[in-house]
Order: sequence, then structure tokens, then C-alpha cells
Amino acid sequence: MIFPTFPVWLAQSGATDGQLQVALALLSLVFTWALLLIVVAIAGRTRKARP
Repeated sequence: MIFPTFPVWLAQSGATDGQLQVALALLSLVFTWALLLIVVAIAGRTRKARP
């Protein structure tokens, strides 16, 4: 690939700044949970709309 993926970038950033690595890991975890909750909410709404 032309650019490093997120896990590679996260590992490289952790080599220089540990706090940044922890912050990015927590942000990615929160983002993933929020995205999953949105998908579940949309899926639940469409399932209730169908007879």
C-alpha cells in the first residue's frame, strides 16, 4: 500500500509518544462502539418497519 494502515501507524506513533498511542487506541475503541451502536439502531428500526 502507499500509506501505512492504522495499526502500523499506531505502533509507530507509540514509539515516540506513549500517551498519544493510548489516546488513539481509546479513540478507536470509542469510535468502533459508536459505529456498532448506530448500525444496530438502524437495523432494529428497519426490522420493526417490516411486517
